[in-house]
This record gives sequence, structure tokens and C-alpha cells, in this order.
Amino acid sequence: MTTFYIYEVIGHKNGATKDWDTRSQYNFETYGIMPILIETMEGPDTPEFWQIVGDREWELAEQNGYPRGTHYRVACERGRVGGARNAQLGNILTIEARAAGGRATGRKNGKKRRVLNSKQCAEIRDKFNTGFYSKSKLAKEYKVGRTTILRVITNINYEA
Repeated sequence: MTTFYIYEVIGHKNGATKDWDTRSQYNFETYGIMPILIETMEGPDTPEFWQIVGDREWELAEQNGYPRGTHYRVACERGRVGGARNAQLGNILTIEARAAGGRATGRKNGKKRRVLNSKQCAEIRDKFNTGFYSKSKLAKEYKVGRTTILRVITNINYEA
């Protein structure tokens, strides 16, 4: 059985996580507010239970007037949550991208280009999922193109 934590960052969002310590620290660093643990749910680490956790998270977000963001089940299935799982997915995508022409190596047409690190990719995904950031705004903030932001968000051919 896995413990899932549903929390609120007052004035910003509701969220769900399996790693309370890391996630609460990240939210504190991002918003300057320590998140409040609303409830815990015990259950199997399966898509069916991710659906239940995500539905509860969305229910609380609607009650509090926050944007719903990406459903927890979708985030889990895409590998956006769960530390090691996310790292494994990122490694696979990087290998595939390099095999397809070196798109994640930091060079395009022989010119050096900026490559985002995994921490920046996670920040971009989190900011986009809040609903307060557009792809254009993120591209400007991180000094990359909108296509790069789209690839980071969807984990397509990008180092993450």
C-alpha cells in the first residue's frame, strides 16, 4: 500500500503527491508558503487509485477556487511524478532523442544551444500545470522557444 498526500498551498493550488517531504519543500521554495496537508489516502499504486486521488484533488481545487491543472492519474501515467520513474522516463527520451539526430545534445545545425536541466524541466511542468503560465510566458522566462516548452511539457524528444 502507498500513502498519497493531498495538500493545499494557500492562495495558489491544491495538489497530490506520494513524496510529501520533497513536494512540500519544492512548494515552499516555489511559492514561499509551506503547504498544508489536507488528507492522506492509503491504496495501491495503480492507475485506478491514481484516478481516485486525482478526483479528490480536483474536488478540493474547485471548492477553493483554484485551477484544476493536470489530473493526478494523467501526470502519473506520463511519468511527471514519482522521482525515479520520472528520471527513468527522461533517460529513455534523451536516448531516443539522441538516436534520432542529437536533438537533446545541446546542438542544432552545428550551433550550440541552451539545454534545460531536469530541475528546470520539472519547474516548467509544474508552472504550466498551475494554469497561470502559458507556453509563451515560460519560453520567455527560460529563454527557449515555445516548441522546446511544448516538448518539455509533453516529454517529447527533450532531456528531462
